[in-house]
Amino acid sequence: LYDVVGHPGGGGEDTTKKIDIKDPVVVALTTSSQATLIKNIYDGVNRPYGDPWDIIAGITPVSVPADHYFWCQVRGPAVVLQEGGLFAGRGVMLSQRKSGAVEVLKQVIPVRPAGSGRELRGGTSPQEAPTFTQKAVKIRHLTDRLLDPVDPEVLTVFSGQATIPERVLGYCINPRVGTEHALIYLTLS
Repeated sequence: LYDVVGHPGGGGEDTTKKIDIKDPVVVALTTSSQATLIKNIYDGVNRPYGDPWDIIAGITPVSVPADHYFWCQVRGPAVVLQEGGLFAGRGVMLSQRKSGAVEVLKQVIPVRPAGSGRELRGGTSPQEAPTFTQKAVKIRHLTDRLLDPVDPEVLTVFSGQATIPERVLGYCINPRVGTEHALIYLTLS
C-alpha cells in the first residue's frame, strides 16, 4: 500500500497515468504489473440515508454546510442523534428511518423453512433445496434477565436479505429518550 502524494493531472480509464508516491516501490514492476488506485473515503462524503451499503466515514459534532471542510470523529465518545430506544452497552448502527441518527444494532438470524425453495446446480435439473428466510429473535436465553420477560430490544419484524449483523458504529454509553442526543463510543477505526 503506497500513499499518493501528487500527479500531473489528466488521464482516464485504460490510459497511462503518472503518479508520485510517498515511499519508493519495494518490488520491481514490469510492463505486465497492475495497480489499483483507491479513492480516499473522506473525499466527497455525504449524509447517509440508511443505506446499509454506505461507507460510514465518521460523525461530525456540528452541522456542516455543503462544500466545507469539517472535523470527522471515528473513535471515542461522541454525541449523536438517537432514533428509538438505545441500551447502555449495546451496539448501535445507522438508523434506517431517520437520516443522520443511530438506532439499536439489529442482528437477524437466517432460518430455513422446512422443504422450501428450488436450486439449479451447474447445468443439472432443478433440485429441492432450502431457501433462507429471516426470522427475528423472539425469545431470549433463560439466563438473560429472568425477571424481565418483556424486552423492547427483541426484534419482532424484519424483512429482506439476511444480515448478521448490520454495520456496527460503536456501542451506547448513555442512552436518552428517542429523538434526543445520546452518548455513544465510536469504533469506526
